[in-house]
Amino acid sequence: MDYKEAVLYLNSFINNEKNKNFSYKKFRLERVREILNFLDNPHEKITAIHIAGTKGKGSTAAFISSILKKAGYKTGLYTSPHLHDFRERIQLNSRKISKRDLMRVVKKVKVAVDEYLEKGSSRPTFFEIYTIAAFLYFSYKRADIVVLEVGIGGRLDATNVVRSLISVITPISYEHTGKLGKTLAKIAAEKAGIIKERSMAISAPQPKAAERVIESRAREVKAGLLVIGKDVCFKEGKFNGRFQSFTVRSMSGRLFNLKTSLLGRHQMINASCGVAAIEALNSYHIKVSSDAVESGVNSARWPGRLEVAARKPLVVLDGAQNKASARVLKEAVLKLFKYSRLILILGVSEDKDIKGICSVLEKISDVIILTKALHPRAVSVDCIKKHISDKKKIYLSNSVSNALELAREKAGENDLILAAGSLFVVAEARKIIRADKNG
Repeated sequence: MDYKEAVLYLNSFINNEKNKNFSYKKFRLERVREILNFLDNPHEKITAIHIAGTKGKGSTAAFISSILKKAGYKTGLYTSPHLHDFRERIQLNSRKISKRDLMRVVKKVKVAVDEYLEKGSSRPTFFEIYTIAAFLYFSYKRADIVVLEVGIGGRLDATNVVRSLISVITPISYEHTGKLGKTLAKIAAEKAGIIKERSMAISAPQPKAAERVIESRAREVKAGLLVIGKDVCFKEGKFNGRFQSFTVRSMSGRLFNLKTSLLGRHQMINASCGVAAIEALNSYHIKVSSDAVESGVNSARWPGRLEVAARKPLVVLDGAQNKASARVLKEAVLKLFKYSRLILILGVSEDKDIKGICSVLEKISDVIILTKALHPRAVSVDCIKKHISDKKKIYLSNSVSNALELAREKAGENDLILAAGSLFVVAEARKIIRADKNG
């Protein structure tokens, strides 16, 4: 099996990221465990920090992995979705898995899957297969610690076969309501399902309904629980145009003076979750210095999240994909950036809260350019337009590249172009801007 064949094999499995008509309730961890058993259970050989939530999972994972890397640990990182290359999802010390290593692990996974399917068992999904490949890779590379981001939900997610030392629950809001439940309590129950017995759990500030569920789950499994804003506190500092500074005081009383290029108050919450998780490692005699924490937060990068991609005019990219994320984005833009007009490039996926996103972002927009990403779940511009006030100046574009070109034509030097609504839109815009910079 060469690399091309490995990719074709992975893509032969149903990919629920491209298919909205899947049933979360039909996810089966036993299927993942059975295949892993054919591979000598590599997931049992890794030390894991597990992250679930609605917003901020990837950024929190980036903060934690960056800190651990600075502390000298060989650190694995598993996230989804990717921006440009699906090998980004599996990283070791900030380097995506090589084509050779991916080919090597997929070849072994195929043997295990073939044995599993010979029993007449149900066919796994792309995400399950890729998660299994990630576990095998991290075990093969002997990663010291692996930071895992949940794909969807938590309780039934393929990543939840691990026995994690620490679970982190980032802010919870309404998402995938057709899959996870129509109330915050039901959604939180799925997310909190990653908290393991007698482990440590970290929670971002949550709505009361979600907070109660997380506290109940922690009590049920006798897990320790630290809450940001109560047990671990942060204080905002200054923003100098590129970095924002803040402090975090941990449960142990350590005060960390931090700065990050990941912008917005929500990123201070994500970083605080990361610092709390690092502090919780002390319970397992895994030590991390204050210098490593400060250096790790400073050097953490997570593209496509309030990312300043260009200047004059200012171009900001953010994958806000629900109403709560759009509110966070709105507040951050108004607080952090100075501009004359805001030109919004907006594209949304069909399973997202189109009405909610539009209701928030149109309020800060002077010009709106609606577009559609090159993704099967991207909705038409006409569908998005229905949710925007007729009083707004609206343009329709059939591609992200055309939308970006139109935005640049309309923008003055002191205007801000904001591309948002979908990570797929962000990824396409980012690729175009990077290509322009590189000539």
